[in-house]
Amino acid sequence: MSTALNKYLVILFLSFVMVSCESNELDEFQPSSVTIKFSLPSPATVTLIIQNSYNTTIRSLRVKESLPAGYHTSVWNGTDDNEHLIPEGIYFYVLEIDIDGNTSKFTRMIQLTN
Repeated sequence: MSTALNKYLVILFLSFVMVSCESNELDEFQPSSVTIKFSLPSPATVTLIIQNSYNTTIRSLRVKESLPAGYHTSVWNGTDDNEHLIPEGIYFYVLEIDIDGNTSKFTRMIQLTN
């Protein structure tokens, strides 16, 4: 590989890794609500889903949504895609980010209390 291409790949890798997922927060007034925060270094296509421990999708919060660079939040109200309240327990949010054809996936645990 050429040196210029190596530099491009390193820059692309470094800029892509700068995606950050902050710790999720429970809403003290609505214990079953969880705020998920993340930031993007550049515009990206984002999918954000909630899964149970069997990797079954419970809720799709964002599906292939184009978002600008910057800070973003999503709130999950503890319901499934049919707006039914789900039991308290351990769940996972999966954040998939595509920047110019390069995809990264982040998985974080959520403890839901009703």
